[in-house]
Amino acid sequence: MERIGMKWKDLLYVLGIDEVEMDEVLKTIKLLALKKISSHTGMLLHKFQYIHFVSEPEPLYIQYDAEPLEFDPTDCRTVAALIEKVQKKFSPQLDSFPLAKLTLHCYTGTKLRPGLKITELLKQSGFENNDSTPLLIRYSDAVLPIFKKPNTSHHSEERKKRWEELNPILIQAEIDAAAKSRKKNPKAYSSLNWSLISPIYAHIMHQYTQTVKEVPQETMNLLHNYLVTLTRRLSSVTTGKKSQRLHFIAPILVYVSDLFGPENSIQIVVEEDLNGVNVKANGHFEFMIKRNNKRICIVEAKKDDMEQGMVQDLVGMEVAPDLDGLDTVYGIVTNYNDKIEKNMDTLTFELEVATLESLKRIAGKIYALLSDE
Repeated sequence: MERIGMKWKDLLYVLGIDEVEMDEVLKTIKLLALKKISSHTGMLLHKFQYIHFVSEPEPLYIQYDAEPLEFDPTDCRTVAALIEKVQKKFSPQLDSFPLAKLTLHCYTGTKLRPGLKITELLKQSGFENNDSTPLLIRYSDAVLPIFKKPNTSHHSEERKKRWEELNPILIQAEIDAAAKSRKKNPKAYSSLNWSLISPIYAHIMHQYTQTVKEVPQETMNLLHNYLVTLTRRLSSVTTGKKSQRLHFIAPILVYVSDLFGPENSIQIVVEEDLNGVNVKANGHFEFMIKRNNKRICIVEAKKDDMEQGMVQDLVGMEVAPDLDGLDTVYGIVTNYNDKIEKNMDTLTFELEVATLESLKRIAGKIYALLSDE
């Protein structure tokens, strides 16, 4: 039997069937108890072809911008062939995109090689595909890496409705950013602006008012004196490089966070990046303050564009509850020397240093955000 099996393998090599497929064919033949093989080559080829295709693969779930669809991969030998089939299935949404620019990704974000055989993909360790973990079709690799898929049942109906309205805007922004940029993974929020998302957020912004919680005077004196020294040593924050401003923002966050005592679990994370799952967004924050089930996401306005910074912060803030099931997320947009809080509160400067009064008001708002009451 082994001697005959070697002959079968030689023939299967000629047919272009890989080693894993060869073993499957051999097992199938043995299970069928085929004891005689026709000496006629044409009939032999026919038998092998029939046995090779008799076990059809399960349908694959693939998603673009709506619910995942089922695809029969039987006639697709490689990922490239599957992408071509997917493009036709998602017509007319994908008709305008060049086939060569369409890419297929695992739900975890891993890009699949166009030449990867479907049979090899299905046998990869850890490969999972169902309507909850579909393959993702994207344009020019513009895909958001996804690390986990939390249950959305705990999210409020208002939040889920907001995501339903926001996702089509974000997907289109992702496509626009990829078309305009040569970068492999351009930032989708670079193509967003306030006019696109204002219908979703305008009423929230209009209704929101942030209270102020009194910060002890001793803390404020220490913070103010530190900023005076910092200004003297790092030059004026109003004329210095933008990277210098982060050195002036950080002390405010540190001194306010320290009000809760050394045993309180407050963490200030620097340069935090988040990638959404249910909301098709990513978030980048210069700082994120974490306290219990609450987050404050802080964005530095690039080129002093506070409105664009607000867009980046609002969209990014949606990702935190998506990933961690948070109850409360706040946002702060700042360039330090102008406006530092979402309600457009302003720091006042004297001799290039923020005044104690305006600094206390800003610190008091952050203190109130972090407090339980």
